[in-house]
Amino acid sequence: MSGQDWVQQSPHPTHIHLYAIDFVDVNTGWVAGGNAAEGGIYRTLDGGATWEVQLFSEFGGDEFEDLHMLDASVGWVSGTGFQDDDYGATLHHTTNGGDTWTQVTIPRGPTGNDVTTTRVWFADASTGWISTRPSGAVSHLYRTTNGGTSWTDLGSVALDSWRFIDTQTGWAANTDHEVMRSTNGGTTWTVTPTQPNPGALETTVSAAFSATEAIVTTFEAWPVGFTVHHTTDGGASWETIQSGAGTRWQFYHDAMTGWGVSDGIQKTTDGGMTWVEQRPQNEVPETFRDGDVIDAQTAYLVGDYGYMIRTHDGGATWEQVSNGSGRPMYNVGFADKRHGWATGDGDTILRTTDGGVTWTHQHTRQLMFSNPREVRALDPLTALVFYGDESPVGEAGVLYTVDGGDTWRNLQGTNFWPSGPVHFPDLERGFKINRFGHYFSKTIDGGDTWESNTTGIGPFPANNAILDIFFLDDRYGWMVGYFNKAFRTTDGGLTWTPMLDVPGQVFRQVRFSDPIHGWVVGNNGFVARTENGGLSWEIQTQPGTFGHHIQDMVMVGPNEMYFCTMGEALNAYVRHTTDGGQTWTYALYGEFKGVANGLAEVDGDLWCVGTDGNIFARRDTCVADVTGDGILDVFDVLAFLEAFEASDPAADLAAPTGTFDVFDVLMFLSLFDAGC
Repeated sequence: MSGQDWVQQSPHPTHIHLYAIDFVDVNTGWVAGGNAAEGGIYRTLDGGATWEVQLFSEFGGDEFEDLHMLDASVGWVSGTGFQDDDYGATLHHTTNGGDTWTQVTIPRGPTGNDVTTTRVWFADASTGWISTRPSGAVSHLYRTTNGGTSWTDLGSVALDSWRFIDTQTGWAANTDHEVMRSTNGGTTWTVTPTQPNPGALETTVSAAFSATEAIVTTFEAWPVGFTVHHTTDGGASWETIQSGAGTRWQFYHDAMTGWGVSDGIQKTTDGGMTWVEQRPQNEVPETFRDGDVIDAQTAYLVGDYGYMIRTHDGGATWEQVSNGSGRPMYNVGFADKRHGWATGDGDTILRTTDGGVTWTHQHTRQLMFSNPREVRALDPLTALVFYGDESPVGEAGVLYTVDGGDTWRNLQGTNFWPSGPVHFPDLERGFKINRFGHYFSKTIDGGDTWESNTTGIGPFPANNAILDIFFLDDRYGWMVGYFNKAFRTTDGGLTWTPMLDVPGQVFRQVRFSDPIHGWVVGNNGFVARTENGGLSWEIQTQPGTFGHHIQDMVMVGPNEMYFCTMGEALNAYVRHTTDGGQTWTYALYGEFKGVANGLAEVDGDLWCVGTDGNIFARRDTCVADVTGDGILDVFDVLAFLEAFEASDPAADLAAPTGTFDVFDVLMFLSLFDAGC
């Protein structure tokens, strides 16, 4: 086992939006989805513990929107891609559990320019239906009775709004938002005797159980929102209850038990007449797109950026199945080799307690006014997240946690406009400067009170904003930005003097390891180093880096530094020096495409985050390798048990609390199983 290999920790199984999920038993299931120009199909054989990619396309290939598996071998997946060199609706078929997928020729609709295949469902290996959505037109429903060799056009239906329960019986909503039934496989349709909501703007058949029983969801303009309707007499009458936004999409085990989702999660046990909230909106980091109910206790939900959760107890608890997030990640910070946080687009904060083997979402939705940028991990339970943007009208602030991220709060006095950089060495001492550079503030009591003064520089124009501020201690601080200069203070921010001037250059970050050794990095691969506190600088910009803006750097000591960005052929990379920048080597190159945005280093272990939710780690140590011989085996298990019985700190894995319990054992087993 090598401790110097880069390993992708997140996202798993994928970064793409997941639009469809289908399990045939508690262990065997598939998910499918896509983004703007790529798509994928993934299978699990162990209830979601591990996933294998079965089909993945990129750069204008297939995107997948729906899938249906008859059993563990036979299934279909629909979406958008190329068919006979024309881009449009597609259908793929498997007879071996997805080991191979074969494209099925399908009709492209009356206009010939279908954007996507919206749904697919088969009653058996021969009889099935697909719906396609032509550009600028309504959806069309098609049926096959020979496994997809030929298709019959059944006419227009409302988007996604049809359900069949066997080869003959189906429910649908037409383009006038009327509910219809068919008893001949969709050849003809009859509008139900009464309509659940004649004034609806949207009507969706959420579930169909028999020729007489179905559940329909309608939408009216706010404040009415979504309403659930249940019929047991073929639509002659409807039971109705206003349900709110939490039940836009519904997934049922039977006519009584199901879950409704939109942003939050709700459950019904009476056919949709009453709903109990299981997770509020602010505890759901992504929008759900599909779900699958395996039995009354087990259900899965999938959504944007690869997000997937499941319940094994009827929804009393939900656990994250996916690892990490597919959103762009901006920064990462570790308190020690096990405990860290990563921040990303859309209020995303992830936490790990096992060195990054697993990354889970934390509940911070609606707490921030803009994206989280930098994270500072102070100890295993305490962290600060700095959020803000470079917009002249943006806001900035600081979130903090003292319980490992179970709860996050805005730090007192740190929400300010216009946005500007903030630096907190700890929970008590903080420094902030407005984006125009002329107004500086500091606190020594966690933001309860602030001392402010003008800087004597600026104000800079809105397009010449301050990008970074860094304080080594209460006296020495630096700031850089768009204005071609770097500034230093030696009196705690009362006065500032210029120390570096490079016309036309944007400085993105400044770091010092002590009052005299520091680096400044910026756009177009700019690197500069000082050994005398900034009185003079050595420009160390590397060849081949023009056009690549350095996103983050980590100083390990006076002479050692890492920085990250994007290089040639869209490869993310990290460069490293141990001799003050005289020589540089690639610490990471080509492990993933896109931009490397953030770095963290702890005692030789290195983490890098970036595009598509990528988190890569290069770890010099393995916590589960208790014997330290580089091999995970039974001797490590015995050594851990011995340390555990002796209350040795080496066995205090779940959290450094000094308490040795079952959680430490479970953490060791998780790390050992993951091979870390």
